[in-house]
Amino acid sequence: MEILEQAVDYGFVDFTTVFGDSTHQKANANKRKSVKKEVEILKKKYEDDLLVEINEDKEYVDEIRHTMEWKEIYPQRKETIERVFADCKENNGLRFTRLKGLKKNQQNVWLIFACHNL
Repeated sequence: MEILEQAVDYGFVDFTTVFGDSTHQKANANKRKSVKKEVEILKKKYEDDLLVEINEDKEYVDEIRHTMEWKEIYPQRKETIERVFADCKENNGLRFTRLKGLKKNQQNVWLIFACHNL
């Protein structure tokens, strides 16, 4: 708790976007000392601001996507970037996994791409 108080004092934490994990709070609650208190929920406001920003970014990207410059660049992307993934899938067996577990598969893919980039 002391670390959080120090973070607030230095201005690192803004309580307009801080959320608590209710499952953790309920698990550690003392029923004899509980106080029922109504708390204002600000999550909806934060979500609305986030959606506004996302939509503004989408509009900006759509404007760029329809320019002549982008229409010339995009076909080159298919020839260079996507070709690397296609080669790795076909030649290095990335169509199916042979290992169990996400971590093992990630390490396998990293090794394959590291060797491919040599």
